[in-house]
Amino acid sequence: MENSIISYIYKHGSGILIISLLIITGLIFARLAKKIKLPQITGYILAGIIIGDPFLHLISKGNFKGFQSINLIALGLMSITIGAHLNFHKLKNSGKRVISVLVFESILTYIFVFSAIYFIGGSLLYSQDIFFVMLISSIAIATAPAATVATVKEIKAKGLVVNTMMPVVAMNNVLCIVLFGIFSIVYSKAGIFTIVDLFSSFGKELSISIALGLIAGFLLKFFAEKNINSSGHVLTLVFLTVLTTTGLSQLFNINSMLPCMFIGIVITNTSS
Repeated sequence: MENSIISYIYKHGSGILIISLLIITGLIFARLAKKIKLPQITGYILAGIIIGDPFLHLISKGNFKGFQSINLIALGLMSITIGAHLNFHKLKNSGKRVISVLVFESILTYIFVFSAIYFIGGSLLYSQDIFFVMLISSIAIATAPAATVATVKEIKAKGLVVNTMMPVVAMNNVLCIVLFGIFSIVYSKAGIFTIVDLFSSFGKELSISIALGLIAGFLLKFFAEKNINSSGHVLTLVFLTVLTTTGLSQLFNINSMLPCMFIGIVITNTSS
């Protein structure tokens, strides 16, 4: 490996070259996955495994940090898509189903992860700090949106399952952000906190996220309607909105997913 091209790229290659190799490898494996009737996201995941640490080692911990901005932008675009499935008119019919799935899934996940870490892991590997376990367990509630969104878009899926699944994914991640924010405050205060502490810390972050998402959503809708006949301009506006919202989220030190979800919510509920 030391004298190979892979080793040279790994040690001296630029981030742009590595990105191009990622895209090329991803496209090749996506096509192969499609040939055997699998979702293309399967090929992308396999390409990542091959080009990453398990095999070719092109992506190290060091150069992975350089891709954080790209990850945030991609996550922002997916968050808008997920938020766009929270149509309040449609939720009138499926609301009970969505809420029941959300509650059942979230509670069971939290209980299983909490029990595993606190009762099993606590005695073997971790300290039995209940507030730390509560914080870690809240992360397990989150649903990774990438594979879900990619598969639904690729096969143009519609119907009862999709109408239930996409709102659940959106609300699931919102719930995770809320619980993580609350438990992080509880953990930092070592369990000694007041309602005022929660509202002053997490309430501020939640308020900024909602305000930022609503403002960005209405501005995007306004300017997109002005350029409705130019799909290129609309795509540029969407990308610019995600960039700006993500950048402002970092500036205010808040999670960028929540504002982007609210952009999607605004668009889907105010568009005719």
